Amino acid sequence: MSEFGNRLQLLRKRKDMSLEELAKAVNSTKSTLSKYERGVVYPTLDSAKVLADYFSVTVDWLSGYGDIDSEKVTLINMKDLESLQGLPKTYIEVLKDAINAGFSPEELQEIVELAKKFRGR
Repeated sequence: MSEFGNRLQLLRKRKDMSLEELAKAVNSTKSTLSKYERGVVYPTLDSAKVLADYFSVTVDWLSGYGDIDSEKVTLINMKDLESLQGLPKTYIEVLKDAINAGFSPEELQEIVELAKKFRGR
């Protein structure tokens, strides 16, 4: 499997999507996306851009440039991370653990929202 295929599959699974669902969302086919994930064929630049835009990542990252962990951090709104300053270190550690565990952006956002609620206590 290619790095592009690995990362595409990672993003698709994070969203708990089937190949068919992703194909419909990006106007492609299940067969084509399966070939990308298995590294049998590589997408055109235009197709890679559509996929990167859909998952809110860069084409460079999707192509294998850059650390997976660094991309996970950018999936969280940076303003939310700034608003966590002043929280006990345990809250921040929980968020870091969730990032490293591969939580989806939506799940990470929920953690941020919970941390904000507890901040006022």
